[in-house]
Amino acid sequence: MTRLPSCTPRFVLIALLSYDGQAVLLCRPGGAEAWRPVHITLPEGHTVAASVRRWVRCAYIGEVRWGSVTGRLRVPRHGVGPLEAEVVIVKATAPVGAGQFGASACWWPLARLPESGVALFPMELGLLLQGYVEGWIPDGEITLDA
Repeated sequence: MTRLPSCTPRFVLIALLSYDGQAVLLCRPGGAEAWRPVHITLPEGHTVAASVRRWVRCAYIGEVRWGSVTGRLRVPRHGVGPLEAEVVIVKATAPVGAGQFGASACWWPLARLPESGVALFPMELGLLLQGYVEGWIPDGEITLDA
């Protein structure tokens, strides 16, 4: 994994960890092929932090702790340049039900993600979260494959 040049992401994937740090909230909106964290579009002129705080507030999650690792990726698009994206990790400080995020949302045990064979977006999500929780990924930004 290499570092990307600093740029403003166009969308944010929020990897919400359970309060015990053992599971992540993933969804498959519209029957998508890959499971992914909750996705929010970054409004023009808004920061990632402000947009995530707003989502946390609107989703009635309560207090969260911010992760020290951020994943960055470029998502290819046909006929136009890639979208810039960022994966942020936040941890709930109290239990949160998956049902409030839609029918396709569920809590996935982190221990099962890397070897599950389940399609994830981004592909390295399981390793990113495992490395964060186990402490072997250094703090800061890292590049992920789309």
